[in-house]
Amino acid sequence: MDALLQTVSGAVQLMVSFSESDSDVMALDLSAGSELVKEASNMLCKVALQSADLWLRFNQPAMQTRMIKSAKLLSVAAEDISAAAKMLDTSTAAGPIPKDDFANGKTILLRGAKGVMEHMVILMTTADAYEVARGV
Repeated sequence: MDALLQTVSGAVQLMVSFSESDSDVMALDLSAGSELVKEASNMLCKVALQSADLWLRFNQPAMQTRMIKSAKLLSVAAEDISAAAKMLDTSTAAGPIPKDDFANGKTILLRGAKGVMEHMVILMTTADAYEVARGV
């Protein structure tokens, strides 16, 4: 799991760096990284949604709700990254991408990247808290 999270973190870091740069030229192909992030996020969401009910064993419905909410927001953030990568894909564009569309794509990419990292951290810390509560 750590290797997967490090890979996702690396891909997200590249996306954040690109989205915060002043460049208006697409210097890298985001499609592979966005698909990696999307697949990893989907896997983590599935596990989180399946294990959220375990919090009820400790009479902690707020923690269950936190996991479910973060899983859903992680999924949205991963979709944002995927959509932004498609918007910024110059290989499929009929011509140059208009500056406003390019800027909008970078904004969506940044929002998605930040959301992925935020909600992955929430899910991982909530899972760690469960392990502590369980006594492992």
